[in-house]
Amino acid sequence: MTAMTSALTTNADYTPTVYFTPRAETDSDGTLVISRQQLSGGLTITTDVFIEDTSKTCWSVDPKWKCPSSFITLDNVIDPQVPYIPYAYAEEKDGELGRIRHYTACGQDKQLNTMFFACDLGTTYMDGSPLTPYGENTNDYALTSFDMVFNPNTPYGEYDVYFLTQAEDYADQRYSTVSMRTGDGSLTTVPNVKNLHIKVTGANKGDVNNDGLIDATDATLVLVAYSLGATGYDTGLNDDELFAADVDSSGIADSADASIILAYYSHVSTGGSLSIEEFMNQ
Repeated sequence: MTAMTSALTTNADYTPTVYFTPRAETDSDGTLVISRQQLSGGLTITTDVFIEDTSKTCWSVDPKWKCPSSFITLDNVIDPQVPYIPYAYAEEKDGELGRIRHYTACGQDKQLNTMFFACDLGTTYMDGSPLTPYGENTNDYALTSFDMVFNPNTPYGEYDVYFLTQAEDYADQRYSTVSMRTGDGSLTTVPNVKNLHIKVTGANKGDVNNDGLIDATDATLVLVAYSLGATGYDTGLNDDELFAADVDSSGIADSADASIILAYYSHVSTGGSLSIEEFMNQ
């Protein structure tokens, strides 16, 4: 059977865009900037997933995304039909939101730190009708939302949450796709993507080598830096590393700081859960 064409069709060179919008302030280029101070007690930021389809011809939308860092856990992806809430392709009947023509699905792989969301008309795209936006535009409402859970010990640096556009973790891994009505029936393609860039600023006291741990290696780095500085040589540490090394904020990284780091390492190794700041203040 040949698929019926629709009054709403798109050409083969048009591609919709999927993107993230975190519910937190970003800088001018969309980067989410987080200070180490914000992470001290743990931090969770809810993030929305949007699709921009100016052609309004999609009958299937299936984004998948990933964070490769173990310090940022993706969690709590939302199926907007459980319970029903307004979302990009929500439908109303008699003034109530409900499942009418299409279905949604979502899920996550905690081991790979990936997520997916799907919304489509299934085989009913054969009738020629695409998904209908709930608002005037497809991105008036999000497709779904999820949480980014930051480990309090997240090292300073740069991170990304990105849409999968090809198999990455194993050969037949599914990746982001959209299917659109065309004059010939249907076209399935990889959408344009706008990924989320995250920058964590400020050093973590005690974590001199910025690996997310405070241990004997950091104490050794402090002692080496102190020895070099005391004999007139460069300490070998940059400004962030020197800040992390000076745990007692005395203005110099020395053996006293190394001793604090070792004591804190012992505290953590025996099951202690205090932050290094709390440990020093007790």
